[in-house]
Amino acid sequence: MNQLEAGRKRQQFRGQYGYGYKKTGWVCLQNISDYSPFGAALDGRTMQDGFYRYSFQGQEHDDEVKGNGNSYTTEFRQYDPRVGRWLSIDLLKAEYPMMSPYISFDNNPIYFVDPLGLEGVNPGDPEKTVNHPEIKVTAKASGKSDTFFNKIGNFFRQIKSEIIEFGKQVGAFGAGVSNAVGSNNLLGFGRQDSNNFGKYSNAAHMGQRLGDYISIAQGTLEVVIGTTGNIIGGALDATGVGAVVGIPLNAGSTALSIHGVTVFSTATASIIIDNMESSTSDKMNDEGGSSKGSSSDKGVYKTPKKNLSGKEGSKDIPDWAKGNKPKKGENGDQFARRLLNKKYGKGNYDTKSQTEYSRIKKWGDRAFE
Repeated sequence: MNQLEAGRKRQQFRGQYGYGYKKTGWVCLQNISDYSPFGAALDGRTMQDGFYRYSFQGQEHDDEVKGNGNSYTTEFRQYDPRVGRWLSIDLLKAEYPMMSPYISFDNNPIYFVDPLGLEGVNPGDPEKTVNHPEIKVTAKASGKSDTFFNKIGNFFRQIKSEIIEFGKQVGAFGAGVSNAVGSNNLLGFGRQDSNNFGKYSNAAHMGQRLGDYISIAQGTLEVVIGTTGNIIGGALDATGVGAVVGIPLNAGSTALSIHGVTVFSTATASIIIDNMESSTSDKMNDEGGSSKGSSSDKGVYKTPKKNLSGKEGSKDIPDWAKGNKPKKGENGDQFARRLLNKKYGKGNYDTKSQTEYSRIKKWGDRAFE
């Protein structure tokens, strides 16, 4: 019994049990093919009674190029099964310098398949799966098609991302400057906590510090101008003739001086308070205390390791996290999540590298015992 006869028998059995049953009990096969190891259809063992797009290993055949069954199309290259070679250079040739960039299936078509035209894939490998006919490959090969143009595109995308991130840092810095200057002119009302800026809190804090120095300069200038106005107004008042101008000038100058003094004082107080908070936080952190805890916390929290450099202790943490310590039995991950959940809400933060999470986690693992 040849292959076609065997196929008809199998289909007859299926037809009799509900798979396309006809009156005769026969189901007609439309396509059947046998292939050489490299995918060439074998003469006398191929039958086509209708158009079917997919052939050897699920590749789409392109009969218009070299005739029926002599050319296959994949996502990345064209394939000629008669010679068992690809018609263009392998995009992954740098990964396989020991092989010709035109060979197919790593020269082992019995063991490997290559539905994408990238590299030989063992279908039995659990890390590499092939689904037909919508060919989907999950493998390291699918991530290797990093062409020159892809690298250029990735480079510019990275530059764009860094520019956007820099812009956000500058925006937070500018917002800090504006907030500090505005609040200093209102006796401190409306001043924001720089920690409200999230991961841009350091930039906002630096902006507020600059805003405070600008306010000190503004207050000093107003006092100088106001004092000068008072001197001129007093001289005009003394003449009697200039009293009409002198009296309003004195009043305005006095108001300006008072405002300058309040702005100067508010900005100076903000700087002093900020320095005291930073100093207290650093001291507590170095000595094992917690600026956010109390004496009842002793014995509950870990103790900071001494004589660690900034790199060894991973101390490049956000300002808002300083003064906190991991609890005994709490690892860096748990410590970081506890602080971030309290700060931003449960899970509302990024856990990738170079984030507040990663910095606090490293700090908790390395700087305490």
